[in-house]
Amino acid sequence: KALAGCEDGSLHLWDLDALERLGEMRGHRGVVWALAADFPRQRALSGASDSTLRLWDLQRLECVRVFEAHSGAVCGVSADFWRGRALSGADDGGLIFWDLEDRGSLW
Repeated sequence: KALAGCEDGSLHLWDLDALERLGEMRGHRGVVWALAADFPRQRALSGASDSTLRLWDLQRLECVRVFEAHSGAVCGVSADFWRGRALSGADDGGLIFWDLEDRGSLW
């Protein structure tokens, strides 16, 4: 599988073996610049120019949580879905460490 972020704020989930799109997810109000996905756990995290991160359920193709704290475009994310933690970086110069379960920033 593969996940692609788009200029219109959508994400597209692909099956690379069958070469077909499995679905589309919408929620961001700007360009999606950063993605992290855990296909076995069916979770993904996206960051966009709307200054938000979104946690996605890849099985249901829906957003399950929105994270807001940056004042600039989110341009990098890294996630450990097993531990429920993530790190995001934005063009505001900030790095934020997130608890994916509690919706809050840890640092």
